[in-house]
Amino acid sequence: FLPVLALALLAIHSAHAAWITDTSGKRVFVRGIAYGPYHPTELWALSGRTRGTDYHLMRELHANSIITWNKMTYEDIEGWWKEGLYCIPQVTYRPPRLSIFANGYDAPVPIYVNADNLQGMRDTARDFSSALKGNPAVLAVSLGNDYAWSAFSGDLGFAYGGYDDETLQAFRSNLKRRFGTVEAFVRRSGQEIVTFDDALPPKGLNPQPLFGEWQVFMREAFGAFLDKGKEGLRAVGWEAPVTYCQPYGVKWDPASQGSELPGLDIVSGNIFYAQSRDWSLLCTDIDRLIAGARGRPVLITETGAHSLMGERDTAPRKIKQSIACALLHPEIAGVGVYEYCDEWHRSGNPEKQDDTDAREHWGLVTGHRDQKPAFGAAAEMLG
Repeated sequence: FLPVLALALLAIHSAHAAWITDTSGKRVFVRGIAYGPYHPTELWALSGRTRGTDYHLMRELHANSIITWNKMTYEDIEGWWKEGLYCIPQVTYRPPRLSIFANGYDAPVPIYVNADNLQGMRDTARDFSSALKGNPAVLAVSLGNDYAWSAFSGDLGFAYGGYDDETLQAFRSNLKRRFGTVEAFVRRSGQEIVTFDDALPPKGLNPQPLFGEWQVFMREAFGAFLDKGKEGLRAVGWEAPVTYCQPYGVKWDPASQGSELPGLDIVSGNIFYAQSRDWSLLCTDIDRLIAGARGRPVLITETGAHSLMGERDTAPRKIKQSIACALLHPEIAGVGVYEYCDEWHRSGNPEKQDDTDAREHWGLVTGHRDQKPAFGAAAEMLG
């Protein structure tokens, strides 16, 4: 039933979606696969034989696009284009200045207000644009994937990054600009402080008024960071549409999730049943993504299910339902399935798959390219 429903819903989208177009102006509904070119023995330097296998399996999946987060060359993308697939490559920027959590632990997110990070984002995007400009296979460019401000951090539990000195200083300056006086801030936020230098962001999932101020500040800072990337892309005269893959679900990201991010041309989200934990909530997450787009094209860049242990038998069904839920929303312009192959490096030893860590079991195929039951499920829904 679900594959038949998928075909019917794909037909409906032709009348309702805000369309993505390729360089020739052709409308494209993205049937995407999140693709990391990992192999247990070849690692990232794939042999010609493995690349050929990947091309063949993508055709069997009925995919028309790959969504990547690894560095891609013009030749890499051209190879996929010859096989009939578009590419949505990512600007792979590694910022030198990272933030910290409230307990002092390192946070794996950039300091978005840091001048070196902002300039580095622009320069990296400019170089990326120079290398790929004019490639007809590039459907859009991603400025990043899941730059989360929040994570589980040791004994603190659920915490937000942004406790580095630069971010705190910028946050406090923002509070002073918005409230004017400490008295007005105390009255409206409920946080007792003597000077603005005493103001602290929330440390976890705390529904206090100050969280709203933290959210507004972070969204503005993050939006400015992404805008630097877009500025770099445009610096060489390339007009490829830009997007950013927002995280949804349990790992809530106040810097981007639900934010309109007005500088983006395409609004994208990574939305999983494993994080929503309920099919109605998954659909609600998609609704929120669409609402924030305000008429711009919308992509579900990642959805899927892992196949670790007890999930092996249910993963195919979850993949089918996830894609069907996405297609119930006629406003979306495409769906991407996470991910093409199991990635054994996710939890340590890249030469051995960890049978206790779900992060290494999200593939539609194994690291050695053997098809899993999930492969057939994705092919049915994308066909």
